[in-house]
Amino acid sequence: MNKRTLFLFIFCISQFLSIPLSAQIQYAIKGGLNAARITHDANLDHGVGYYSTPFLHLGLLANYKINDQWSIQPEVLYSQSGGIAYIDFQEINMESYKFKQTISYIKIPILLAYSFDQVNIEAGPGFGYMTGTKISRNTVEIPDYLHIFNQKIDININAGIKYTIKHFFTQIRWQYSILPIAKVNFKAVDGTIIEQVSFFSSIVQVSFGLNL
Repeated sequence: MNKRTLFLFIFCISQFLSIPLSAQIQYAIKGGLNAARITHDANLDHGVGYYSTPFLHLGLLANYKINDQWSIQPEVLYSQSGGIAYIDFQEINMESYKFKQTISYIKIPILLAYSFDQVNIEAGPGFGYMTGTKISRNTVEIPDYLHIFNQKIDININAGIKYTIKHFFTQIRWQYSILPIAKVNFKAVDGTIIEQVSFFSSIVQVSFGLNL
């Protein structure tokens, strides 16, 4: 986490905690793993494929009770996404190789939760701001068209379930970007655009938390 990301994360948390505490609000901290993958809408095989790999998330949530069954649950998270990419250069007599694409965000999901017994069913939109991107690679130079993840704003949908035992809980959640996190024009040798491809982020998130 770089200094800019840390500052933004601390600022969001401080604003989050400045909300007056009442009997209807419960705060919690959580962290866990993101099984993240980059997907795309390409119709052609451009020699690039992204596969799922684990990343981290950490943050704070607040549960605002509407009544005994319904609540609103905003969260502030530092969250990583991306994937493992395999690039096939066989057409130019080079070996296939792989690299890891890591994209860091400050994310704010806002969920509507329905509770019964110790279970919460949660769903809602999420908003994110990209704070950095990194490619971990081997010795082969990454093509320019793969340095593409520069869309600062991420809008996503979330759905999941939370199970609570006393002060502890665990969550599993699915998250998917509804706007592209990148767009790329794949071109032929003569510069003609073959296809414009949109890339999206898909995450299965497993969290463990503590109610404060």
